[in-house]
Amino acid sequence: MKKKPIKDKLSSVTLKLNILFLIVVTFVGVFAVFVNNKNTQIMNSHIDNTESYYNVLNIRNGMGKCLEKFDDFIDTGALSYLIEYNDNMQAVRETLYGLKYKRDDAKEVSLVSALEKSLKSYNNEANTALGKSKNKDQEYFERYHRSREISSFINNYCDELLNTMIENEIQKKDELINQRNFVLGMSLVMMLLTAAAAIFFALYFNFYITRPMNKMEKMARGIAAGNFGMADIKVESQDEMGRLAGTFNYMKKKVGQTVNLLNEKAEIEQKLHNEQVRNFEQLTLIKETKFQALQAQINPHFLFNTLNSISRAITLGKKAEGEMLVNAMSNILRYNLYGNSKMVSLKKELDILYEYVAIQRFRFGNRIEFSEKEYGTPKGYVKIPPLILQPLVENAITHGMENKASGGKIGVRVRYGLKHVVIVIVDNGSGIAPKMLEHILSGRKIDNDDSGIGLNNVRERLQIFAGENCFKLKSKVGFGTVAKIVLTYEGEK
Repeated sequence: MKKKPIKDKLSSVTLKLNILFLIVVTFVGVFAVFVNNKNTQIMNSHIDNTESYYNVLNIRNGMGKCLEKFDDFIDTGALSYLIEYNDNMQAVRETLYGLKYKRDDAKEVSLVSALEKSLKSYNNEANTALGKSKNKDQEYFERYHRSREISSFINNYCDELLNTMIENEIQKKDELINQRNFVLGMSLVMMLLTAAAAIFFALYFNFYITRPMNKMEKMARGIAAGNFGMADIKVESQDEMGRLAGTFNYMKKKVGQTVNLLNEKAEIEQKLHNEQVRNFEQLTLIKETKFQALQAQINPHFLFNTLNSISRAITLGKKAEGEMLVNAMSNILRYNLYGNSKMVSLKKELDILYEYVAIQRFRFGNRIEFSEKEYGTPKGYVKIPPLILQPLVENAITHGMENKASGGKIGVRVRYGLKHVVIVIVDNGSGIAPKMLEHILSGRKIDNDDSGIGLNNVRERLQIFAGENCFKLKSKVGFGTVAKIVLTYEGEK
C-alpha cells in the first residue's frame, strides 16, 4: 500500500485541529488547575472559619438550651423536657467534637481542649444532680450550683475562643487579599488569550469546515424530512471533510432502513407499556389488600380488652357504670365496623378514643389521669386510617400502667398547623425496652411476645397511606413513651 507523503499528513484538517486544540487545552487546563487550587484554598479557609464561628456560637446557645430544659425538667418532672435536654447536650458534644479537628492555632487548640474538659465536668455534675433531683438533698444543691458555675466557664471559653479566631482571621486578611488579586489578574489574562484563540478558531472553521458543512446540512434536512432519494454528495477531496461526505451518503441509505426497524420496535414497546400498566394495577390491588388485612388484625385484640372491663362492671353490680360501658362499647364496635373504610376524619377518631378512655377510666379509677388538649384550629379536612389512636393509648395502659399503683398519666395533644397536624400521645409509664422498640420500628416481631403487635399494626397502616416519616416513637425505660403522628390536610374544612 502506498504511504501518504509527510506533507499530506501535515495538511490534514484533523492533525491541525488536534495540535491547536492540544495547545489551548493544555494551557487552559494548567491555568484552571492553578486557579482552582488558589480559589479552593481561599474558599476552604473562609468556609472553615465561618463554620467554626457558627460552631462556637452553637455550643454557647446549646448550653443555654440545656440549662433551660434542665430547669424545666426539675420543676415539672416532664419526660419531654429531659429528652430535649439530652438531645441538646448530644448536639453540643457533636459540635465540639467537629470543632476539635479544625483548629491548628496553638491557643485555639488549647481553648478547645479546655472546652472539652469543662463540658465533661458539667455532664458529671448535671447527671449527678439529676439523680438526686427527687430528694433534693444537700448534695443535689451542691451539684446543681457547681454545674451552673462550670456552664459559665464554658461560655467564657466560647467567648475567648471566638475572639481568638477573629484575631487570627484579621491577621490572614492581607494574605487572602493578595491571593485574590493575583487570581483576578491571571483570570483577566486568561480571558484575553481565550478570546484570541476563539477568533482564530472561528476564522479557521469558516474557511476549511463551514462551507463543506453547508452541503451536508442540506442533505441532513432532506433526510429529516424523510427524503431518502436525494442525490449523493459529490466527494471533492480525500481529507476528513471528504470522508465525512462519503459517510453522509452511507448514512442516508442506512437511515432509511433504520426507520422501518424503529416503527416495528415502537409497536413492540407499546405492547410492553400496556403490560406494565396492568402489572401496576395488580400491585396497587395487592397493597390495598394488605391494608385491609392489617386493619382486621386489631379487632380481636381490642374486643378482648373491652369485654373484660364490661365483665368486671357487671360482676361488681354497678348498673350505671355497666350501662355506660355497654353504650361506649356499642359505639366502638359500630365504629369498628365502619372502620373497614380506608380513611376516616380525625374528629371521628378522637371521639371513639374518648369512648375507649371512658371504659379504661372505670377500670383503673384514679390510678391513671387522662388529659386531652387541642391547639389551634383545623385549616382543612384531616383524614387518618381508622383505629390508630386507640391502640396507642391501649398500649400505654396495658404495657406502661398495668403495674403502676398510682400517679399514671396519659396525655393526648393535637396541634393544628398551617400545613400539617401533629398528634402526640405521651405517658409516664414503664417505657419500652430498647430491643423491643427496635423491633417495633423495624417491623420485625419477637417470638412468643405480642406486646409490639398493636404498635406494629399502627406503624404499618400509617406508613401505607402517609409515608415512612409520618410516625415516630420514642421511649425510655422507667420514664415513659412518646408517640408522634404527622398528618397533612386533604382539602377545605
